[in-house]
Amino acid sequence: MSDSVTFKLEGFDELLEKFEQLGERARQAVIEAAQAGADVVQAAANPNAPGPNIQTRVSEKKLGQATVDIGPDREHWYYQFAETGATYHEIKGAKRLLTFEGEQGLVRARLVRHPGMPAAPFLRPAIDENQDEAAEAAMQKFMEAIQTLLT
Repeated sequence: MSDSVTFKLEGFDELLEKFEQLGERARQAVIEAAQAGADVVQAAANPNAPGPNIQTRVSEKKLGQATVDIGPDREHWYYQFAETGATYHEIKGAKRLLTFEGEQGLVRARLVRHPGMPAAPFLRPAIDENQDEAAEAAMQKFMEAIQTLLT
């Protein structure tokens, strides 16, 4: 009498392929969930920003984790000064004159003394005030992805 059991598993290759697909699809689900949460914050920040140029960008993907950056696009980098404020500072033209529109027309100068500006945060309040909604959007997106993966 033998202690071994022999059986034939049909469809094993297909099952193995589905497990491999599940790994990639699960990683994508994490990214989509993080993006859904970031979209909530972006929508809340845009109306209060100096302009509607707040973007999201997936900046990091790790096993079971994704990081989404939220902030102004490259062209509107100076929005950071509205968010954090700026102190008095001097702006010097390197080799050229600084040229900008002044109260009485075009101004050209080698040095400008900027008075600074108080902070008028738009991103931090969007995060703080919409944290629960962002988490809910992320969880909902993730649950939808899980349901899709299981079917």
